[in-house]
Amino acid sequence: MDSDDKLRFPRRISMEQAARTVTDADVERLRQLAYRIQQAAVAEEMIQEARRKALKARAKTEEMEAELHAQRFAARAQLTGKIGRPGKRSDKGSPTIDWELDDRELEALALKVVVRIAKAAPEGVDREWLICQTELGERLPPYVAAEVLQRAQEMLDLLR
Repeated sequence: MDSDDKLRFPRRISMEQAARTVTDADVERLRQLAYRIQQAAVAEEMIQEARRKALKARAKTEEMEAELHAQRFAARAQLTGKIGRPGKRSDKGSPTIDWELDDRELEALALKVVVRIAKAAPEGVDREWLICQTELGERLPPYVAAEVLQRAQEMLDLLR
């Protein structure tokens, strides 16, 4: 048997002989390896738990978002039902909810009216003004529509 065969086919040794050949350093390395394997298993378990929690949180988030969208849709539908759609009057002839608009919102609505009128042809300005009056009257309470139209008129006067 040559030296290559000895490397491929080690001779059989007894457990006692093996115990004598293992050094304290070998035992310590094996302990450290076992500890690292144990820590890796704990880390893997923690990762799996975090993934489960993330999936639950994602599902809960999607559920909450769906509920929020449903609430917004219901509120929008309720608001549209109370106010009426453009071009249609509610049964009472005016909206049934109270509006609270601040100056900025009133100015924005008035500016939209002014822009719409400014885009109209010179001969269609009066017609466009009447259309804006009608649409605002259908969509907003009379006092809000009057305020928006008054502010729009003031803006138009400043432009002339």
